[in-house]
Amino acid sequence: MKSLVLSICVLFVIVSIFETASAKCGLKEHVPGCRPCSETCEELHKACRTNICIHTTKCYCKPGYLRKNGVCVPISQC
Repeated sequence: MKSLVLSICVLFVIVSIFETASAKCGLKEHVPGCRPCSETCEELHKACRTNICIHTTKCYCKPGYLRKNGVCVPISQC
């Protein structure tokens, strides 16, 4: 049973690495280790638990930017 759980964990890590490596992010985007609290200008003031890391392989706006009309803009333009 332990070997099955270990095998599943190893497979998950390998898939995550390949998805991260193949992600094609835009100019002001990156693939963070953890999903950010706010993704869009509309979510700017939503409550967030920063001590919980939700792993992601998706492109998000770089720190200091949020998505507005599909484009990463400086937070000051939200």
